[in-house]
Amino acid sequence: MYNRESNAAQLIAICLEKCGFSRNISKVVEFLEQSLHGSQPAENVDKYDDSGDYADLQYSGTPNIVFTLIRDGKISSELADNFSDNEVEFLNTIAVDDVLRIDSLRSDFAEHEIDFAFDVPLLPTKLTDKKIRAYVKLVNVKLGSLGFDIEVSVSEEGELNAAKAITLYSLS
Repeated sequence: MYNRESNAAQLIAICLEKCGFSRNISKVVEFLEQSLHGSQPAENVDKYDDSGDYADLQYSGTPNIVFTLIRDGKISSELADNFSDNEVEFLNTIAVDDVLRIDSLRSDFAEHEIDFAFDVPLLPTKLTDKKIRAYVKLVNVKLGSLGFDIEVSVSEEGELNAAKAITLYSLS
């Protein structure tokens, strides 16, 4: 179950800041839009040609875009310049099995619902210790905006552990 007000959601919000994802969300969405535009024909490409605004594009159905941001310690070259070395290091820390895959559903007006999973260490100073597996959904992510809503799903144990980890991550 996804919960916006949970301890896990608060912990993930901290992690999204720490890994630079929050700061770079507009760049990520812009890259997703470019990828989609290059791979799937829009129903109204003429309107985009006139405006140059991805929000004007409409696709049949709900297009899905899958993108690997981190694989085996390396960030995707398309977005590498937007993340600092420390952010990339933390992205690698929370990547599940050395991969951070972004799965996005796009609706009209370039609004995205972005899903991914994190393995968040309980202690920010002991990155190999026990981790919380969090399934994250960012909703209402619009092209050009800096805000979004966070929904997180974790086990009951993960929720209890997240409550303890929030303070430690806030201080690190």
